[in-house]
Amino acid sequence: MALYEDISNDLLAKIKDGTYQEGQRIPSEKDLAQDYGVSRPTVRQALQLLVDDGYLDRRRRRGTVVCHPKVRQHFTEGLMSFSDDMRLAGNSMRTVVIIFRREKAQETVADALHIAPGNEVYKLVRLRYVEDTANVFVETYLPCAELPDIDDVDFSNASLYQTLTECGSAVVSAHRRFEAVSADGALATLLDVAVGDPMLLFYTVDRMSDLGRSIDTDLVNPLTYRPMTGSTSGGAINVLKGINDACVGTDGGGSVLAPAMATNLYAIMAKGVGLYAGRGQSTDGMDFSTGLGFIGKSFDAVRNLLAFSLRSAPMQNLRNLSISLDSQPFDISGLQIFVPASGTAHAPDGADMHMRCMVELEKLGEGIPSVHEIAFDDIYDRGKTVRQLKELWKADPDAIVMDVEGPIDVFGCDETIPRSFSGTAPAAISGRRSKALCKAVNIACGSGCAIPTGALATGILVCSGPGAQQLHNLLNIGKRLDEVQRIDPLMQRYFLDRTKPHIPLRLFREN
Repeated sequence: MALYEDISNDLLAKIKDGTYQEGQRIPSEKDLAQDYGVSRPTVRQALQLLVDDGYLDRRRRRGTVVCHPKVRQHFTEGLMSFSDDMRLAGNSMRTVVIIFRREKAQETVADALHIAPGNEVYKLVRLRYVEDTANVFVETYLPCAELPDIDDVDFSNASLYQTLTECGSAVVSAHRRFEAVSADGALATLLDVAVGDPMLLFYTVDRMSDLGRSIDTDLVNPLTYRPMTGSTSGGAINVLKGINDACVGTDGGGSVLAPAMATNLYAIMAKGVGLYAGRGQSTDGMDFSTGLGFIGKSFDAVRNLLAFSLRSAPMQNLRNLSISLDSQPFDISGLQIFVPASGTAHAPDGADMHMRCMVELEKLGEGIPSVHEIAFDDIYDRGKTVRQLKELWKADPDAIVMDVEGPIDVFGCDETIPRSFSGTAPAAISGRRSKALCKAVNIACGSGCAIPTGALATGILVCSGPGAQQLHNLLNIGKRLDEVQRIDPLMQRYFLDRTKPHIPLRLFREN
């Protein structure tokens, strides 16, 4: 810890134990520097920390004065519940429920929720306390038709966001605006302030997921300015924007791998070693169990998340698997890589997928794995591709299948949306599909790894069959392919920022 941080912590302790009381001026920078035996710039840094945290206030002609600490509410800047934000800041909090009932929606509420006036809604009114001080008055409306029966939930203890998540309607986005108002009599009483005191009034409309719907037209890829498909699209966007360092999602038919490639990020999906969740059905009627996947800004970030998940898994066989992931990379030249046969599969922009793969493999230089061609019947036909992958891995369990897919969701929303319409136009649009192996690898019970290239919304996808050694081979090839990529410096700086470790290794070694 830096010296100025030690001084800041010591001053904070004196504020909390009453040595320096609210409204009192603390010693000058000169006096503090002499007391602590440091320079004035060091003291100035220490004081600035306390000013930033709201414990001190610098006033002209009065010096630095102790003040009542402001509650810093980061939830106003991102998608986070109030309780989570307060706990993250180290503040104790409690909630008093004033009203929780069903009622008919008034016109303003109905407009905000996009329902008809008079439809039934839950009205939830809460008073939130931080460190035993009334801090926030919250009035919430929820459409009853979109939720199961939650009448018996005790929201004085239960988190609203967590409750919605458990109901299958997690909050995925929000629109928020605020304005300055004056406290009226009721708010003044509840919040223990004077009538007319200035306050901030927030209007927030949260958008809930529709039981894991794969398309949300309000989720726009910041790189392509196009809507995204895949249920983990929101997580990928948050990682790209730096809101989250990484995200975890479930992949049925490409719901992790495709959003990662669409945002030029990294992903690993590890269905092949037994990391899977619930069951589902694809948009074309195929039953599957969802594979667990991770999205991040570096290969090491997603690999470390995978290793951490394996170490934390309840099954002993998965915990033992983490040992193999920690071993040193080995010579990949002895492995077999299968790529689409020349002239049999094309990307939406017309590029031959075979040539795309060969360009990436040639970057490896010496020690390139043995390359074979696989003639997919129709690489975009999920059912046919799943069957061919299973047949290949049955004949050669160690086979690695590679493709360069994309641009994802640039020329349309793949086949999911167009095929819902009649006529001949949807077929023409669906002909420019962008997702191939990423839709099939989970259903084929394999594992997949996505690595960004320099091309927009495009990624290298390498897939392995079921098994621990197969995943180990996959990660080694993925690491080598990542090491030889030449990403534009501007993209690195603004989106990937590889110079900063987003998922520190120590986080995963403490377990």
